[in-house]
Amino acid sequence: GFEFCILRNESVCGPTQVATQDMDFVLYNGLAQRRSEVVELPVAGHVRVLDSDGNDVNSQIVPSPPTLTNYGSNSGGSPQTLLFKADVPAMGFKAYRLVSTQSTIAAALVATTTPSTTLENDFVALEFCDNTLCKITNKDS
Repeated sequence: GFEFCILRNESVCGPTQVATQDMDFVLYNGLAQRRSEVVELPVAGHVRVLDSDGNDVNSQIVPSPPTLTNYGSNSGGSPQTLLFKADVPAMGFKAYRLVSTQSTIAAALVATTTPSTTLENDFVALEFCDNTLCKITNKDS
């Protein structure tokens, strides 16, 4: 059956956060024009996105912002968000599949290590680890 993520604006989507196996999902466009949008899905673990033909879709996993209720308690949001660009036809839908890559990621990490990259000027230094900003140093202080 279908499940909807009604708390999507809070990075909460139970089906994608606890997916232990591959999962299909559908994006619907009710407009009379084609839409090209960045899709954000809360995920747990390492996943990749495939289109309906089984082709890899470029995607990125980024840290999710904290999710809090009106009373300041944690609302159970995912620690990670998957981002990818989706092109959905007018008055139509597009199907995708989330595929777990936990085992392939672990093998890749054992086989290769990526050195960090630092960009800096007279005021600040930015360090990137695995293409993600991991450290900011203020040289002024």
